[in-house]
This record gives sequence, C-alpha cells and structure tokens, in this order.
Amino acid sequence: MTIVDILNPYAWVMTMRRILYHKGSLPSTKVSVPVISIGNITAGGSGKSPITKLIAEYLRDSLEKKPAIVMRGYKRRSKGFLLVSDGRQILADVYESGDEAQSFANELGGVMVVCDEDRASGAKKAIAKGADVILLDDGYQHMALRRDLNILLIDKHSDQHVIPFGKNREDITSSSDADIIIQTDENEIEIPHKKDALLVRAKLMASDITFLDSSRQPDYLKGKRVLALSTIANPERFHDLISSFDADIIPYALEDHAEYNTDLITDVLKRAKSDDCDIIITTTKDIVKSREYFEKVESECKVGVLHISYTFTNDEFWRRIESVLL
Repeated sequence: MTIVDILNPYAWVMTMRRILYHKGSLPSTKVSVPVISIGNITAGGSGKSPITKLIAEYLRDSLEKKPAIVMRGYKRRSKGFLLVSDGRQILADVYESGDEAQSFANELGGVMVVCDEDRASGAKKAIAKGADVILLDDGYQHMALRRDLNILLIDKHSDQHVIPFGKNREDITSSSDADIIIQTDENEIEIPHKKDALLVRAKLMASDITFLDSSRQPDYLKGKRVLALSTIANPERFHDLISSFDADIIPYALEDHAEYNTDLITDVLKRAKSDDCDIIITTTKDIVKSREYFEKVESECKVGVLHISYTFTNDEFWRRIESVLL
C-alpha cells in the first residue's frame, strides 16, 4: 500500500475483507458447474463487457456450452432474481434489467443472462434452468461465489489510489489473486501476480457499425464528422477507436449509465446539426436505452452503433478457459 492508502479506512476494509474470505471466515458458495469471473480493480469501465461477451461467444460457439452471464444489474429498477434472457428470447426490458444486462441479451443469442444481487443464488437458478458454465460479470470483488478461473482486467487507471483518493476499488496487490491478468490499455505499471498467473495484452478493435436499418464496416467512418454519444465510464477509449478510422470526432459524453429521454435526444440531434455532423455513433450499451427515442424522431443525421471486441496477444488465454471445463 502507498502512504495515502495506508491512511485510507476503505482501503483497509477491502484488504481485510479479502483476507477473511481467504481464511474462510467469510462464507463462499461453491456451485455445481465451473465459474469464470471477469472483473477489475478500478471503478468504471476497463473493458469487462466486451471481454465477457467474447468469452460467452467462445463457450457457445467453439465449445458448445450453455453459458449464463450472472450479474448484479447496475441501476435496474427491479430487485432480486431476474431472468433477462433464457438464450432464446429476451424476457425483461432495459428498465427492469439495466443497460449492461440488456446489451448482453441483445447481442448474445443462446446465452442466458441473469441479474441477482445475490450472485450465488442467481448462479444456482441459472444452473437449474440449464446453464453448464457461469460467467460472473464484474466479479473480482464478489467473493461470496467461489470461482474456478479468476480473470482480472487492468487498465491505465489501475495504478491509482483506492477510493476516495483514486479510482481503485481496492489495493493493486489484490491482483495476486488473479489466474489471468489482461491489460486492456497501454500501461507499464508493475502488476503483482502469483507465479502461475497468465499475463496477456488485449487489443481493442471495431467489428462493424449497425444502423437502425443496415450495417457497415468501421472504415465507413473515414473522413466523416462524427458525434460520439456515450454514457460509459471510459469514453476516451471509445473516442480513440472512432478517431483511429480518420474520423473528425465531436464528443458527447454523459455520466456512466445516464438515462435517456426525449429532451436529451432532442439536444443530441441539435448538437449534431449545429456541429455539421454526418453521423451519430453510440455504444451497444447506449442503444438499448436510446433506440426508442431515436425511432420517434425525424433526423437528417444517421445513428450508428459501433460494435467492439478484443484480440489477445497470447493464445494460451483460450487454453486456460478450456482447462477449467475439463
């Protein structure tokens, strides 16, 4: 710990909490199928959702598994267990599920999506409905559910101090619990890790752009004047990716998980017009909240969704995934 974090009560609470789980003083539930946790140390976005989606697709398509994503459902208007998608159809709307769960449900056919504050209970109910592997989304600090593979994402903010003096949820030394550490940003910090942990870098990439009525390749953005609309924790990564296609970007970033309404969409369209934008580009999380409002208005500016993914520098990553399923 740094001197600042030594004097930080919250940092000490999080450190002691992790120690108590290791000692068995705090209970942790083991379920009947493998559990793969994907999480981070920093508060906010470090690439968890696209990494979780990528693993879910691999489990479904390459290994013919029936994965279930189990998550809290941040800012949802429901409580307790919620089956957002059974893998065949979406059973809850974005207001009930929250934007992240709804985004998974929209993009991942054949993958169950479950919200439950009690992740152990949610996992058991997903298993009862046919899931044979659990993906614990944003699970690094959720140690009440025992995991078979612990994946930690490290971004460029991960060397900062613990909340409230920095962006870390807990001290960087907690990375020693990870089986796999993925760096999603260029960051040369020293990452404490156990001897057999796999360290990999992940490169962000754009797969395609979907519009309300069509789709295009990302190079469609070249030379375009783009209003980049987002309510995500790390909009800089989104902006940089758009700019990498030689687009002229106008940022329109709101607070993480902000809600949409008619007035906000009206303001977005006015901004796009006043800045002479050719196109509005938003994220997969944002479109599940904003689509209904965009569809109600006439606009000369097209609205597109940028779909992103990651590629890994080390194929051993997928072998580690497979190893817990044998």
